Amino acid sequence: AVKTQNGQSYVLAFDPPLSDAASSDAAGILPKTLPVQIPVETGISDDMNIEITSGLNAGEQIVVRTVTANAASAASRTTTSVGAGRGGFGGGGFGGARGL
Repeated sequence: AVKTQNGQSYVLAFDPPLSDAASSDAAGILPKTLPVQIPVETGISDDMNIEITSGLNAGEQIVVRTVTANAASAASRTTTSVGAGRGGFGGGGFGGARGL
């Protein structure tokens, strides 16, 4: 979920939260708006986990994966998976909706 651009780490989130701005089906969450970049500071990491030391609050909802359908599919659309789990390294997990 953590991405880096020009040396700055960030995550993607929705504003307003997805509970207000998306519908859901078997393919995932279909957002009505595009996610925004939230700058974050990171700590220790390994191949599976990364520590977020600042930039997010407990309960914030972030994008963990996006899937874009190929042109051959009947309904071309982008679906999004949203993180609701706990962070690694025993600290400050997050999930839920941003701004709630």
